[in-house]
Amino acid sequence: MRADVYRGLGDIGRTASMLAELEPRLARMMPAGHVAFGSLASQQALLAEARGDLVAALAAADRAIAMARSSVEPGAFSKQIGLAQLALDRALHAQGRIEPARTALGSTVEHLTPTLGADHPDTRLARELAARTARTS
Repeated sequence: MRADVYRGLGDIGRTASMLAELEPRLARMMPAGHVAFGSLASQQALLAEARGDLVAALAAADRAIAMARSSVEPGAFSKQIGLAQLALDRALHAQGRIEPARTALGSTVEHLTPTLGADHPDTRLARELAARTARTS
């Protein structure tokens, strides 16, 4: 949570520090494959995006989505999947890869609306990106 707050404030150094501190703790406390590792990968994707490293952001977002999908029943909505997909969508959009972003954004909104709420900032961002992507078609 603190890493997310620091990233929102633009303090990339503290964000990186918080995530670096969290990773070994999770490894000690959680079994391999636990959904918490998917959340960590999602935060790492957002950090990489904030640093401008879109290749690393895509890789981390892909890891986060894979981990979240393996821990969620098919057809269920998941905040972790939605947030991981949002990080992926943002990285794709920043790279100008509109078609893959367009495909993913509908699913992102589907996951975030029931889990975070329609008025949550991340849900609104996903809808905004979807609308912006639709206008470029």
